[in-house]
Amino acid sequence: METIEDAAIVVAGRDLGESDRLMTFISMRHGKVRAVAKGARRSRKRFLNALEPCTMLNIRVVPPRATGLGRLDGAEIVESYPAIRGSVKKFMLASLCCELADMWVQEEDPHSDIFGLLQWYLSTLSSNASGLMATLVFKTRILSMAGYRQVWDQCARCGARIQGGCINFSMKSGGCICESCGSDKGTGQHVAAGTLKSLAFIDNVQLSGISRLKMGRTAQNEAWQLLARLHCHHLRRAPMSYSVLGKIVSEEFR
Repeated sequence: METIEDAAIVVAGRDLGESDRLMTFISMRHGKVRAVAKGARRSRKRFLNALEPCTMLNIRVVPPRATGLGRLDGAEIVESYPAIRGSVKKFMLASLCCELADMWVQEEDPHSDIFGLLQWYLSTLSSNASGLMATLVFKTRILSMAGYRQVWDQCARCGARIQGGCINFSMKSGGCICESCGSDKGTGQHVAAGTLKSLAFIDNVQLSGISRLKMGRTAQNEAWQLLARLHCHHLRRAPMSYSVLGKIVSEEFR
């Protein structure tokens, strides 16, 4: 296997042994890449702050001779997004999206679309005053890119177009349930039709056109909760960042 040289974003890292760090990247051409950063704990100068979360790099990874993990041989900072690290709320939002990217992308499974989405997200979050809308966009789009695209504006049972009012969204049925088809007790969440239309817009518009969408606090809160349930449902586990973000998000939606 040849040395990996690619653009990549740091999504996770943990201590390994007494002096090393095990790093996880989402790369442009190689999907998820995990590599050992030798001596990263012993000397901060070893990688010159390149291993901080939510940092975009050009990486060079030397593959293992047989099996195991590759070695991070070089990491050149392209963008460090200091505005994200300077805000607790933005950093926590970014941590959630990095965790979702880590959970959805597999090793040796290229996902240039998810890499591009994460790059767009970090850039937008870095310059955005709130960041919640950008996070909703990320949560919606990565679900589709991972193969779980939702039909937000049609009944999952009969295919009828969703009209106004409050709609039951059923995890059991995999989508919206119109009034004629009834509801799935205990598995649904009531969501306004306007919220679902906003999610359909997010899923279909070019990222450059996202700014045209205006969502009120109630709609954003509904969308946030629904997307959280969908991610946990399909991943079959909950990202740890959700529990940390709970208070921050609830205060934002008041």
